[in-house]
Amino acid sequence: MQLFDLSRQIDTQSVRSHPFDKSSFLLTWARFYTLIFALGSLALFAALTKPPLARAAAESQQTTAAVGPYRYIRFMAESEVGDNPWTSMAEFYALDENGDQIDRSRWRIYYVDSEEVLREDGAAENAIDDDESTYWHTEWSISDPAPPHEIVFDMRKNYQISGFRYVPRQDNSPNGRVAQYSIYATDRKRQAYTLINSGELTNSADAQTVYFETAAPTATNTPTPTVPATPTATPTPTPTAKASASGAIRGVVWYDWNHDQKRSETELPLEDFNVTLLWAGPDNVLGTADDEEKSDRTNSRGEYSKANLSPGLYRIHVEATDDVLNSDKNPVRKNAGTLTVEQQLASGQELNDFDLALYSGDLDGDLISDGAEGQGDYDGDGAPNYADADADGDGRPDRSEGTRDVNNNGLPDFLDTAPPDGQPQIQMTKTDFLLIDADLDGRASANDTLLYRIDVVNHGQQAYKNVVLFDTPDAMTNVVGGTVQSSSGQISSGNDAGAVHIQIELGDIAVGESATISFQVQIAAEVTLRRIQNQAFIQFDDPTGTNGSAAIRSDDPDAPGSADVTVTAVGADTIQTIHMPIAAR
Repeated sequence: MQLFDLSRQIDTQSVRSHPFDKSSFLLTWARFYTLIFALGSLALFAALTKPPLARAAAESQQTTAAVGPYRYIRFMAESEVGDNPWTSMAEFYALDENGDQIDRSRWRIYYVDSEEVLREDGAAENAIDDDESTYWHTEWSISDPAPPHEIVFDMRKNYQISGFRYVPRQDNSPNGRVAQYSIYATDRKRQAYTLINSGELTNSADAQTVYFETAAPTATNTPTPTVPATPTATPTPTPTAKASASGAIRGVVWYDWNHDQKRSETELPLEDFNVTLLWAGPDNVLGTADDEEKSDRTNSRGEYSKANLSPGLYRIHVEATDDVLNSDKNPVRKNAGTLTVEQQLASGQELNDFDLALYSGDLDGDLISDGAEGQGDYDGDGAPNYADADADGDGRPDRSEGTRDVNNNGLPDFLDTAPPDGQPQIQMTKTDFLLIDADLDGRASANDTLLYRIDVVNHGQQAYKNVVLFDTPDAMTNVVGGTVQSSSGQISSGNDAGAVHIQIELGDIAVGESATISFQVQIAAEVTLRRIQNQAFIQFDDPTGTNGSAAIRSDDPDAPGSADVTVTAVGADTIQTIHMPIAAR
């Protein structure tokens, strides 16, 4: 199509020599304006249909981004909405790369720095129990630890994480609502955490969802594509044969009550325990992205079996399921402990007798050692004494009766169905635990932290009046400030920095009632002793009214006597262990 050329100079001679053609002139101008209108319409259409990112290329947009993969999530509550020292949380959820909530059925609490368990159920497990009427709450009854407070969730496998959902407590109280927070994550134990998100939550009882965000790239002009060179043909490599997934690991999980690594008929198989096999993947390195988890649950005979296994390195972990922990059928098995071992599996190899022995030293949790209780069945109920919290079946738990012989008839109270002789009787036991194993050697040594637990029980027929507990820990240990707790009474000393003496006014202890005291000590760096000794004593009004006051000393339930000092061997693997990681701040 020809266009009217406005730049062309008009030939005046031609104009003079030719008559003016009005119709041709108007037709030419009509064609010009039609073209201009068409071009304008095309430009408008292109602008309206341009992608949003291109229309706002200079804008910095935010899009949801997943990070990871991670297994452990560390939620740090930096402050509370009312500037109080507490933290509370009804539920916590992590979101996967699609923004969906990650299944929490196998989650567990890996670490928590504080929880209130004396005056209310503020246990950390409440944050993942799928019940918004319960909540985790930091300690408040004995002391108010200052923030920041932290809770570490173990998701049991690695996930991409794109955000989280925080549900505050739902009882209309704002106490503990998180304000400033930080979230860290890692893919393996004892590895530095990475900060993945931080911010401030709204002061509201409503659940709040936070998505992790990252800046989207700005739009750039699309480059003109170049014609790729014709690729040079390369020979197709001959595929290598993949290792056959035909191996198997099978065995029995049982409780080794005497810790001799040999299973006998009186040692219980452990039913309904999770056996998790973590395969290291093709790279044969545990803790990397190609790890793969397989699991089985033990049957009534303690048996587990996992077949069709690929060759390589496996980490096998055993622990009780939630069903066992909440079971009325056999509630004691939660004290059986946990076990983690590693095993190489060759191609096609079947390990059919890979038995796993668990041992805690006190299966029934009655504070009387398995060795002291023995493997007999005193009350004939089918459970050996070491697995029976009421071994004599007299309706009085072994924990309250203990190992003494109150009526001097030759039987320890926990195996004696006869009632006490009517005189007031009070018993105090003191047990030691390795709480923080700083050097991870499995033994009490320099800089490790011990937890002492003292149980005072009145199993007589009269109340004890004005009971006061005193304790001066070994000179080679230092009391950890703020860790002294008591289920009753008032703490007079022990929680101050540098304290060397502990004193608690327990008040009156009625018939059948008890008091539980706990505190932590750290073994000195310059420890030179082979053992650390500690013994508490209580003073109270003499029930006979003749001596003014009386006193008894604590007894180590693991020792054969009646008032034994609690002894912790330094450098020897003879102490019960509470597995609690050291979380880096």
